[in-house]
Amino acid sequence: KPSEYISFLDGLTITGGHADGAGMYQSSGAGIFQGNTGALVLSNCTVIDNNADDYGGGVYTNNNLTMFLNCRIEHNKSVQGGGIFATGSIISIDQSVIVGNQATTFDFVFGVYGGGLHSDGGTLNITDSEFRDNSAWYGVGLIEQGTGGAIYAKECDTTISRTSFEENSAISGGAIFFNDISFSQIALINHCSFERNSIFYNMNWTGTGAAALQQNGTSCVTNVVNCLFAGNDGEG
Repeated sequence: KPSEYISFLDGLTITGGHADGAGMYQSSGAGIFQGNTGALVLSNCTVIDNNADDYGGGVYTNNNLTMFLNCRIEHNKSVQGGGIFATGSIISIDQSVIVGNQATTFDFVFGVYGGGLHSDGGTLNITDSEFRDNSAWYGVGLIEQGTGGAIYAKECDTTISRTSFEENSAISGGAIFFNDISFSQIALINHCSFERNSIFYNMNWTGTGAAALQQNGTSCVTNVVNCLFAGNDGEG
C-alpha cells in the first residue's frame, strides 16, 4: 500500500522550481509534489525560491504524512500555501523556519490563503519553530484580499507550541487564520509569541481583520495558553 512507503530527504537544497503548466497537478508543488504516495520525512533541508501558479510554491502534499525537522522553507510563492500547501494530510513541523513566503496573485481567480502554510483538513502539529515575514495578499494596484499571512488552517486539528510569529501580514489574520475549527477538533496555541504582525489595508483604506490571530465560524474555538502578543498592528 502507498501508506507503507516512507521517503527520507536529508541535507538537500531544493530551489528554482516552477510549476506553471495547465491543470492543478502541473501548476502545484514547484519544489516538492507529494501526491497521495505515502510518508515523506525532510531533515535539514532547505526549500527556497520555488514558484507555483496554484498551490504549494515550496511543497504540495495531498492525503499524506509529511514531516519537517530542522528545515527552512524560504521565499516560495503561489496563490495558496506559498511555502507549504497540505490537504487532508498529517503535517509535523519541528525546529524549522518558514520565512519570506507569499500567497499572492495579480490574476484573481480564487481566494489567496496561507502565505507560509495552508492546511485544509487533516492534522497540523508545529513545535519549536519560527514563522517570519510571510504574507497573503491579492490586488491590482491596491491590495484587496488575503487570509492568513503565516498560517491558514481550515477544519483541521492544530497544535502549535513554543513557536514565534513575527512580521507576518495579510488582509485577515496577519499571523494565523483559523476557519471552521469545530468543537470536535483542536486548535491549541501554547507558549507562543506574536510580535509585529500586521494587516494590510484594503482598497477602501480600512483594516479588515486581526493582526495576530483571527478565527471564523460559529463553532470555531481556539485555546491560547501562556502566549505573548506585542506590537501587532490590526483592527482586532
